[in-house]
Amino acid sequence: MPPGLFMELHCTSVCSDIKQELLHMNKELLFSFQELLSVLIDQPSSSPNRIADIGTLLRQMHHLLNMLRPHQVRLGSLRPLLVDSRMHPSDDIQAWATLAQTLQSEMRHRQEAVADLQKQVAAAQRCLESCTIKFKDEG
Repeated sequence: MPPGLFMELHCTSVCSDIKQELLHMNKELLFSFQELLSVLIDQPSSSPNRIADIGTLLRQMHHLLNMLRPHQVRLGSLRPLLVDSRMHPSDDIQAWATLAQTLQSEMRHRQEAVADLQKQVAAAQRCLESCTIKFKDEG
């Protein structure tokens, strides 16, 4: 079995499992929302539990969507460049150049994100140091 085919089959099965789970969770979310409405009418005091359940469902759905995105990016942007075996050599060079440009752009974007995170970490550390100094001065 060619290595690319295994990745495609594995990714397809993982993606379909995630999609099925998302569909199930969507139905569960609608049911939970309907339950929340009936609880708000009958027993408003127990509504925080239902709201927490809905929040948990939404966080789980968000996590599954984030798991699905890397597969979509890989399959969506790279498949047209790598799968078409009828390319001429000049088309192949252009496809690889496009792929290299796409990957460089993605790498720049991730480097910028890392730089932003490092700035935020430095700002948080400065804030913690100033709070520690104030706490020592007061104590």
